[in-house]
This record gives sequence, C-alpha cells and structure tokens, in this order.
Amino acid sequence: MEIFTNNEEKYLLITSCSKAKKKLDNVPAIELYDGPAFKIIRKYKPPNVDVLILSAKYGLIDENTIINYYDMEMSKERAIELKNEVFKKFFQLKLDDYGEIFINLGKIYHIAFEDCLNHLENSTNVIVAQGTIGIRLKTLKEWIVNIGSGSNGSK
Repeated sequence: MEIFTNNEEKYLLITSCSKAKKKLDNVPAIELYDGPAFKIIRKYKPPNVDVLILSAKYGLIDENTIINYYDMEMSKERAIELKNEVFKKFFQLKLDDYGEIFINLGKIYHIAFEDCLNHLENSTNVIVAQGTIGIRLKTLKEWIVNIGSGSNGSK
C-alpha cells in the first residue's frame, strides 16, 4: 500500500526587476514591481515556486523582501558592481532543494548574474529564457503554468 505524502517538488524562478512599479513603500518586492513578468508571476505562481528578483537598487532579493518604491535603472556599471554580492547570495541557497531553476533576465542583468550562470553551466535543471522580451514572457508563462498544473516545467 502506498501512502501519499505531500513532498511537492520545489522550483526557483529568478527574474529581473521591472521599470514599472507601484508607488508604494514597505511592501513585499513581488507586490512593488508591476511589469508584465510580475503580472504573470502573481497570477499563475503556485506555492512550490520560490522567486528571487535581481533589483538594480537592492541586488538579489527574495520575493517577500520588504522594499520601498525607487526609480533606478540597471546600468552595465551597476551590474558589474553587484556581481560579487549576487554570487554570494545565490550560492548561499540550498540549490539542491530545487527540481528546476528558471532564469528570466534581460541582457544587462545577465552581467550581474553571469558568474552564477557559469557555475550552473552543466546543470540539467536550469532553463535560461532566451530571445526578445515577448518570447521570454511567453516561455515564463508556459513554465509557470506547467508547474501549476502538475507538469514538469521543462519540455
């Protein structure tokens, strides 16, 4: 006889912040950012998906980190400045806890995350969204919806 246990596999989504923000203070990061990716995440994210956000101001933060409204764009210089901090924070995570990692970063944000990507290069459970923002958003939605429906995120 099999006994069912709720050992639902965990997934990790890493995404860049968005220029579109709600003018709010002292709110979880997931509520402040209001670009298209965040609308998809808020609408479709199942509870077994953890979200990390690469912010121009705050660096790599958890979706529940309390932050304030700000107006700062990621520059190449800022991305380079954040690289070491991002690397340290990322590898403090228990990455083995995640069945899959989905990375949705724009070109400049990739600079801040490239050392992490190089370290993950041979991992079979890492998906890096490619292409235009529209294609990346479509891929993000498909991935997150598949997880929510009980399918594996990768195809």
